[in-house]
Amino acid sequence: MSLLKPLDERFPIEREVGSTARLAHTIAYSVPSNATFSAKAVPAGQVTGKLNTPLMIQNLRIALEVAASALGMCAVSR
Repeated sequence: MSLLKPLDERFPIEREVGSTARLAHTIAYSVPSNATFSAKAVPAGQVTGKLNTPLMIQNLRIALEVAASALGMCAVSR
């Protein structure tokens, strides 16, 4: 396997899994949440909790990306 191939050719399954996961998250969480906020159906006491959930998901994604970068750098340096 050449390291000069485009990422799409080297990791087709990973690309598809990532795209599918992001689409599933958007359909399952973001669309209903946005519709609820648009309809002003969220009680004032629950707004903070509803807004913190996407932030926690984003923090998890960032942590996974940092770990993946570190593992990638270790793999390339060998």
